[in-house]
Amino acid sequence: MHRLSVPLIACTSLLLALSLTGCGGAQTPASQAQRTPSQNAPAPPAMQQVPQGTAPSMNMPEQMEMPTQTQTTPAAALPQVTLTTVPDPPKAGTPVQVVAHVTYENAPVEDAQLVKFEIWPTGAPMEVHQMLSATSQHNGVYTATYTFPKAGSYQIMYHVTAKGIHVMKPVEVQVQ
Repeated sequence: MHRLSVPLIACTSLLLALSLTGCGGAQTPASQAQRTPSQNAPAPPAMQQVPQGTAPSMNMPEQMEMPTQTQTTPAAALPQVTLTTVPDPPKAGTPVQVVAHVTYENAPVEDAQLVKFEIWPTGAPMEVHQMLSATSQHNGVYTATYTFPKAGSYQIMYHVTAKGIHVMKPVEVQVQ
């Protein structure tokens, strides 16, 4: 072997050993003993590995369990809206009354925060949608007047906010 290759091999081995221990790689019992107590301590609870499907301990009393399923609002707890037109079916070129009957838990909603109707020809781009504000007629009935320009298929989407909950749904109407 050449005289130069022995020191080169020793130097390379030393650099490799230092790089492994410095990066937390291979550890010998001697290198572990040189670590400070804080370096030997287990990871804090937030950093510990937790088996999949379990939750880390949060030191909470047993009676305070976290929910395991997503909770949804039952449909009965949402405002219910029935949309109609007068006349039905609507006629092109004549004023039509768009009517929303709004209830909550089977009682008429007299104090809806918002009732609007969004109207557009079926398949039309957003730029041609028209928004109408409705007026309360009492007993949960809200109306707006609209004149459909021509016969065909239209969408009327109601936007209703009542009891702090917003609901919206498109309804297709055939204009004659």
